[in-house]
Amino acid sequence: MNRWKLTIRVQIAAIIGLLMALIIAVGGVGLFIAERNARTAIELAEGDLPLLAHSSEMRASLLTMRRFEKDVLMNVQSLSERDRHAERWAKQYAEFRGAAKTTRALSSPEELKLVDAAVVEVDAYAKAFQQLLKDAKAYLISTPEQGDAQIAPAKDNARKAEAILEELKTLQSKHAVNAANEAKASRTFGLVVLGGGVLLALVLGSLAGWRLVRAIAAPLDEAVQITDQVAQGNLTVSMQVRRDDEFGHLARSFNRMVSELTSLVSGVRSTADSISTASTEVAVGNQDLSGRTEQTASNLQETAASMA
Repeated sequence: MNRWKLTIRVQIAAIIGLLMALIIAVGGVGLFIAERNARTAIELAEGDLPLLAHSSEMRASLLTMRRFEKDVLMNVQSLSERDRHAERWAKQYAEFRGAAKTTRALSSPEELKLVDAAVVEVDAYAKAFQQLLKDAKAYLISTPEQGDAQIAPAKDNARKAEAILEELKTLQSKHAVNAANEAKASRTFGLVVLGGGVLLALVLGSLAGWRLVRAIAAPLDEAVQITDQVAQGNLTVSMQVRRDDEFGHLARSFNRMVSELTSLVSGVRSTADSISTASTEVAVGNQDLSGRTEQTASNLQETAASMA
């Protein structure tokens, strides 16, 4: 389609529509990226970070259990101290189980395997330690060395659980880092898209504005030049009709005006010529009449003289 068949109004409306479409597109992309970043942040806040906190609580509880285990062994001969440390150990074991339950609910399938494996090892360790307490209460264990020897196999279970929980922590940290990196990459991508969209809007808007100004200014300059020539009396000029928009209509109207003006001037000139011819004829007639009048007067004078 010839762009000059579009009116100036339509061209301006098209440019405004294009810019609005670009703005809406850029805004839509920005909204999508903002929503995506918000979703990532929510996932971190509701999933990865709490999961990491609960798994860390499991590990902390296990380490505290190991410390109270040593306190029990060191005080195996003191009933009150042994029972006090045993109660503290039991409290930490309960906290471990609670943290494990919460961690399981938040874990991915890969993480869930590690949580369950750690629970199995800690339960085995706890079972052995509880048996040690029973034996100590039955006076089957009377020295720390005896207690340490009895629980030695279970310590391997505790160490395995510690290693598993460390692996779980590494995996969860990796997931959190990946989510954070994804959010950063999304933010960077969003900035690039928004910046590119704004730049594209500026370029297209400037180009469209320049084309529109040129489309308006060029025919106006031509109209001014031709109008000046007409004002100077040159009625042979005309505007070239190359468009079907408002300027095309203006050119056709101007050409009709010049044509009508030329016809009017030609008519006036023809009338003036006719008047000039008639005036000449009247002058000749007057001169002839004057000559005849003079001749008649001369004849009358001669007649009067002869009669005298």
